[in-house]
Amino acid sequence: ITPADLSLLVIVFTQTCFEGSMYLFVFLWVPSLQEVSPTSCPLPLGYIFTSLMVTMMLSSLIYTAIMSYPPP
Repeated sequence: ITPADLSLLVIVFTQTCFEGSMYLFVFLWVPSLQEVSPTSCPLPLGYIFTSLMVTMMLSSLIYTAIMSYPPP
């Protein structure tokens, strides 16, 4: 990476920020939910994780479907 190639530096910085936020989410989503939930009932973490993964899959499929159409 050279200082003259600014576009590559922007891509690297953007990817670093995205991956960092994903790692933070992966490690902190359970403690964050446990902190705000009532202590009397356990959280359905399996259902929550499954719904997050299904949402990611559906959004990927929708994006692929939208991008398959040529622009007007």
